[in-house]
Amino acid sequence: MNTDTTLTALKSQHKDMWQAAQKIESQFLAEMLKTSGFAKPSEYFSSAGESHFQSFLIEAQAESLGESRSFGISEHIFEALLQRQSNGK
Repeated sequence: MNTDTTLTALKSQHKDMWQAAQKIESQFLAEMLKTSGFAKPSEYFSSAGESHFQSFLIEAQAESLGESRSFGISEHIFEALLQRQSNGK
């Protein structure tokens, strides 16, 4: 059994833990996008509605980045959570 197959099997056995790891990665990426200035309001159309829309847009883009597995943060978090659980901590 290769590593990808093992990780896939573990993800299906521990769905709640895997979803939590994905959520943490998504929140981390959203904060990175906000800090990078990606969420700057427009100079011309600045309104309360726009700022709400931008926060939803950033969250959606962060989720999309996380799902693309290009960063692999959720896999590392998931593996750390599994290790912590197996050590009884």
